[in-house]
Amino acid sequence: MLQFNCLADALSDGFTHADDPKVFTWEHRWPLIQKILLGADYDFIGLQEVDHYYTHFMPFLAKYGYQGVFLMRRMDEGPISKDGVALFWKGDRFRALQDPFLFDSPGTNKTFGLALNFFTKNRYKVRFTVAVLHLSSKDAGAEQRIAEINRFKTEINCISQHFDEACFVLGDFNDVPYSPVYDIMCQDRFLSAYEPDQPRTTWKTRHATGEVRRTIDYIWYKIGGWSTSITVDSTPSRELEAPAPNQTHPSDHLPLEATFSIIQKF
Repeated sequence: MLQFNCLADALSDGFTHADDPKVFTWEHRWPLIQKILLGADYDFIGLQEVDHYYTHFMPFLAKYGYQGVFLMRRMDEGPISKDGVALFWKGDRFRALQDPFLFDSPGTNKTFGLALNFFTKNRYKVRFTVAVLHLSSKDAGAEQRIAEINRFKTEINCISQHFDEACFVLGDFNDVPYSPVYDIMCQDRFLSAYEPDQPRTTWKTRHATGEVRRTIDYIWYKIGGWSTSITVDSTPSRELEAPAPNQTHPSDHLPLEATFSIIQKF
């Protein structure tokens, strides 16, 4: 699985750390994003800040056997960006069971993620859930993120526990380890594929915020019940060596990846 906030084209201004402005352009960043998307033969790819889904992401990944769904984040008229979350999966290996479940941000006209149930296309027909989330930014405040993650927890438990499923969550949580949002996930028996603070997943310098370097992106998983066990391999990604985007990295976030083995018990 790959988790990556790829930085929306419409949100790529306001950075102050690069002398060459071309590193923020879509023309420079898209080829670098493609390399990350094909960095391994991923079964699932979860993305945030996708604003070229129909023109770039979907056509490109379809050539490599992926199917996908997209949910725009801001639902008001004339939003500052038409970005959203996207989930891609290998169509020859997995079958989506129905339309995606959508998560609305409480008290706003925004969404913060989606989830899908899947079957494996083999004789075992293992069933599980994959979600992609993008919680509200720092400006919205911790209370909004807490409201979002509590809504997610309630709804995802109804979705996955009804079928005794494993659940995987790929997300930009806009919050650090041991924050209330992080603790809510842990209290709900989700496990992080990475140790806290390893690695720091964003490093950027903007006019509005100054320099920011912290861990806010995660891959979470939860064992479904008596019928399933999971093993995980998550070699830490190499940390960003400088604020990004830059000449060699297309986003202000680091991609994360993890390999899971789902074992169905009989």
